[in-house]
Amino acid sequence: MKRPVWILLLLPMLACVVEQPEKVVNKDLGYSVVFPGHPSSARHSEATPFGEIEWFNASYTSANRFDQTCSVEVGTLPDGKQGGSNQTEILNTLKDWITWRYPGSILELYGKQGPGFEYTSSSSKENIIKGIIILRRGRLHHARGTTSDPNDPTFENFLSSFEVDP
Repeated sequence: MKRPVWILLLLPMLACVVEQPEKVVNKDLGYSVVFPGHPSSARHSEATPFGEIEWFNASYTSANRFDQTCSVEVGTLPDGKQGGSNQTEILNTLKDWITWRYPGSILELYGKQGPGFEYTSSSSKENIIKGIIILRRGRLHHARGTTSDPNDPTFENFLSSFEVDP
């Protein structure tokens, strides 16, 4: 079977896709971040220690590297006191939940970065998982990424660019 010539010409171009960083400023959800490329958006609900949370998600998966993902999720805490009735209790519940999902280290965020924490874990596929969770105005803001190279500058740029409105 003869293949069209244009397919053969297109294959090398697809292998060399160069993505440009894209800054996302979401005023409605109160965050900004620089993704390594164009993110896609989605919504999903999840059972959490606080009750059911609807997450608004922006995520990026590299077209060239299957080991790298970056995402930001924002969810509003449900009414009630499930999971905690004050900031300290909520953050402690959140730390327990994240440690259960992503066993590893946790570092507190203070000052204008917080209240919240950073975490680092590793997966069974030898990927590094890093995330930042900030609690503001009754919302959880969660930036998370995976990579096989912990020193990858695009991955570090994504996490260090994550900011939540005061």
